[in-house]
Amino acid sequence: MSKNKTTTVQSTEDLVTSAQEVLTNKKPSRIDEIDRMAMEIAKTTKKAAESEAGKALAQNETATLNYRYVILQIYMKYGLSSNDALGEDGNIIYNGNVSTTNDGRK
Repeated sequence: MSKNKTTTVQSTEDLVTSAQEVLTNKKPSRIDEIDRMAMEIAKTTKKAAESEAGKALAQNETATLNYRYVILQIYMKYGLSSNDALGEDGNIIYNGNVSTTNDGRK
């Protein structure tokens, strides 16, 4: 219990010292402990955000590579070339022409 009182007294003394320095226009040589802790928390939060952003970027790149791999496998399976394309609905577009099914539908 006496430790808490000592900490409180120390913090109060720090505040008084800071206030005196401000009143005498003396520039402090150190920032207050609370300001240093706020700076550390902000720094840690920034690093965590950067880490999350890096993870999201890596996941996006992995998903893009997976998508391209599937498309490549489809192109190889159906013998398509770089002049051909796949429609969103699964239609094959040969040389820019939409292919038709056996019954004449597009």
